[in-house]
Amino acid sequence: RGAPRRCMLSALSSPLALLLPVSRCPRIQMAASGPQADAQRWIEEHHGAVSKSQGMGGSGWASFCRVSTAEREFFVKTSNKNCEQMFYGEAVGLRAMHATNTIRIPEVLKFGDSESGDGSYIIMDFLTLGGRADQRVFGRRMAEMHLATPAAAEAR
Repeated sequence: RGAPRRCMLSALSSPLALLLPVSRCPRIQMAASGPQADAQRWIEEHHGAVSKSQGMGGSGWASFCRVSTAEREFFVKTSNKNCEQMFYGEAVGLRAMHATNTIRIPEVLKFGDSESGDGSYIIMDFLTLGGRADQRVFGRRMAEMHLATPAAAEAR
């Protein structure tokens, strides 16, 4: 049967936690404020309880997370910079591309600054990407997207 599984996650806060069996491992709670907490709160208010939240790495300026509810999955990006600097342009661009209904673009559901003022977030559909697309069809749809009438008046 081997050695019993031990609590590794909480060992960061206390080396004694390594002595606890996994069943008694304390749950790490999400921060009560900040962009990640605001994004999770919005998801729960509009789509039900979060059943899973999985970090997906990040870049030098943002962190990525896959968040699941019973209803759907979301891709959440957070940053310690304000929304104007980070996600406003991305949200407007993604919404414009999504509106063309030509290629598969995630729907932007919400973006903004955190209530605590210490960062920003953008919430969109999580897309499972993979497989081999027909390059000819993709090329045609990409051309259709570029030829579509822009949704924003200032882009026409």
